[in-house]
Amino acid sequence: MTLTLLPMSDIGTVDVPMKQPFRYVDDSRTGIYEIDSEHVYCDFDLLQQILQMDEAERIDLETGEVVGAVPARCSQIQIKLRDGADPRDVARRLQEHYRGFAFDPRFQLGLDDLQLIQRVDAMTWEQSQEHIIAPVEKERQLVTTLFAGISLTSAMLVLCILYMIVLQKTRDIGIVKAVGGSHVGVGLVFLIYGAAVGLVGSTFGSIVGVYFVTYINEVQDFLASLNPAWQVWDRSVYSFDEIPSSVRPVEVVAVVVGATVFATLGALLAALRAGFMQPVEALRYE
Repeated sequence: MTLTLLPMSDIGTVDVPMKQPFRYVDDSRTGIYEIDSEHVYCDFDLLQQILQMDEAERIDLETGEVVGAVPARCSQIQIKLRDGADPRDVARRLQEHYRGFAFDPRFQLGLDDLQLIQRVDAMTWEQSQEHIIAPVEKERQLVTTLFAGISLTSAMLVLCILYMIVLQKTRDIGIVKAVGGSHVGVGLVFLIYGAAVGLVGSTFGSIVGVYFVTYINEVQDFLASLNPAWQVWDRSVYSFDEIPSSVRPVEVVAVVVGATVFATLGALLAALRAGFMQPVEALRYE
């Protein structure tokens, strides 16, 4: 395998591309298409040498004399944190640590080195990949908004259905009221019924939804095996190899609670209609 490398000159322009053959020995994937399609792992010292970023002598252009040494350098360092560490706090402390070298008397840094140190920036993975994550997050928010609208529509359906039931059960409601049924008791029957519809429906829907999201990549692979045109996830567009399938329990609970509340509110008007119905009016034409 031959790689073409582009060393950077001191003035920021690309020099003549350099080619170096390498032996392919292993495969490693991060799951991010842009990284896996453009990056390889090789010996760090060798890569510095090829890109002319290894240790070298600093030469005065006017006199041609050696006036110091240029230390080995790199353009990026990636660090894996232990579980539980705060990435933003670590990034902030790393940036302060590296920029503190400019004021450390142990180092005799030139003007170029001081300028480079001031350009050191430490970012979390989310910050460096924000251009990838932000569009996906916006799509997730759009889908959430869409389902919130569907929940409101479901609440209106519950309202219409229960209101029609109240109208159809006018005689039964009048009889219950005539034998001593209270306004609150009759109203609670329909209110609890609406809450039960919302709770059972949202729970069943959440179970099906969690199961579908967990195996969504397998579902897509199955559909793509039947017809390649049915593959909706393009790695080159969304940057990830697979559809993100993580489920947040807090959001699942919020969906169940929200759907139950909407269904209960949808049943409220029908419950008020039934609760305030007078027995005489209900049985007048019966």
